[in-house]
Amino acid sequence: EISYGAFVPGENTITVSYKGKSTTFSVTIFPNQITSSRYTIDNTDGKISRIGANTSLSTLIDSLDQPDCIIARNSFGEQVSPSTVIGTGMQIVLLRGSYTLQTLTTVVTGDINGDGNTTITDMLSIKSMLLGRQQLTGVYAQAADTNGDGGVSITDFIQMKAAILGKDRITPR
Repeated sequence: EISYGAFVPGENTITVSYKGKSTTFSVTIFPNQITSSRYTIDNTDGKISRIGANTSLSTLIDSLDQPDCIIARNSFGEQVSPSTVIGTGMQIVLLRGSYTLQTLTTVVTGDINGDGNTTITDMLSIKSMLLGRQQLTGVYAQAADTNGDGGVSITDFIQMKAAILGKDRITPR
């Protein structure tokens, strides 16, 4: 007979009984999805957001519930060091040994060009989009939505300009 409670991530106890003898042992169950109370995880679209500009990989990893199993890759698929600043479009990967369990794409609010910072280059991308010269889609459009209203508008452009001039702050969304 084998008895155990509901398996949850972390330490779990299993008791095995046979012919009047029992033994108990512990097993560790690892989660198969990235979770965080600080960042927003969208498992449907495979995104991790609410990341602020100039956030290092080590800061992001420390706020995830399984930091020992996380790596990040840049847009070329290369693993990056913990001191790397997270940029929009990077991949956060949950590993178990050599198996990839989950991959999320990063969205850094205000970082449209993927360098992890909010600069005039990002502001000009919004301007180009508003003038119909450039199209922003996916995580890059989400990063451009600095006010969090679900779209990119002149309001986002003005907010980004104010942040670059030091007159306002962009809240990670």
